[in-house]
Amino acid sequence: MFLATLSHELRTPLNPVMAALTDPHLLADAPAPMDDVLAMMRRNLRLGVRLIDDLLDLARISTGRLTITREPLDVHLTIRDVVSIFRQPAADRSIQLDLRLGAECPWVAGDPTRLVQVLSNLLNNALKFTPRGGTVTISTVNTREREIAVTVRDTGQGIDPARLEEIFSGPERGRTKPVASTSGLGIGLAISRQLIAAHGGTLEGRSQGHGLGSAFTITLATTAPPRPAVRPVPTAHVASGDQRRILVVEDDADSAMMLSMLLTLHGYRVTVASSVADAFRQASPPPDMLVSDLKLPDGTGLDLITALRRAGVNVPAIVLSGFARVEDLERSKAAGFAAHLVKPVDMPTLLATIERILRASPPPGYLMLASQKSKVRSK
Repeated sequence: MFLATLSHELRTPLNPVMAALTDPHLLADAPAPMDDVLAMMRRNLRLGVRLIDDLLDLARISTGRLTITREPLDVHLTIRDVVSIFRQPAADRSIQLDLRLGAECPWVAGDPTRLVQVLSNLLNNALKFTPRGGTVTISTVNTREREIAVTVRDTGQGIDPARLEEIFSGPERGRTKPVASTSGLGIGLAISRQLIAAHGGTLEGRSQGHGLGSAFTITLATTAPPRPAVRPVPTAHVASGDQRRILVVEDDADSAMMLSMLLTLHGYRVTVASSVADAFRQASPPPDMLVSDLKLPDGTGLDLITALRRAGVNVPAIVLSGFARVEDLERSKAAGFAAHLVKPVDMPTLLATIERILRASPPPGYLMLASQKSKVRSK
């Protein structure tokens, strides 16, 4: 619990910074000479978040509490998404990113967030140890029936073959100094191997020695692709323009101010509350959307949504919190929140989540009585 609380306290002050640095309106108005500076700030902010995540993962691994979710996942689509994040950093150092996605069956049963984390670690390391003008190749192949191998290969400094296994057990050893200025705990590969093992797969490294590059291969069992989802005809009411009101419940003054300002820029009417009691008062008349922190001075966001449901107010709601454990997400879902976003969240993600939930939600103030709940669940 200590690390979960520490995570919350570290993430909360980063949230207004991330929101400002990723908001489309603010970025569009920024002078062109500031583009590189803003990009640098975003990179360093995300580095700080990654260090927090690594510390939490180490704690989960050491206590045997590392968990993953499983859903049908297109590995090729995941690779393309991750590569898109690294294309600019690679271009800045004249490193070519080469995709060779040859697997005929790219589907696995996996945790999308965790696989993105592993692929990001491998690509980040490949860029870190590859000099200017080098190449990083990401390839896939079905090595045997119902198995896919994903390999990230670089033309970098390589690793002493006798010390390959050491880099999976803690801070990176067996390598020379990175050729790019980087920061980190050096535990990414150790965590990545544990995450892949939790999927029932393997992560192995290969190198012929210093100056000869290195390759890291993930092997996972494949699964049949999912059937195409049948999209229901949307019938839900969505308020538009300045009719949409969002109640932001946040006791951190900087986060509340920034969220209020940015959401207003995007056409919402925003009301801010700093406690459960304050939010309950301001939920009449009901807003179109509730965006709430979990940790509040007089209770939690779970207490708030429970009180609203008991009062017959079914407001679509999103958690925006620094608590990021699996059990935190499960409790939010069980309480009735439609989404749980972890601080610091970028504005495109927050805006897209709000719009998605508004489209799928009934009008504000809709009373979901006990008899109606059972009917909804049976559909």
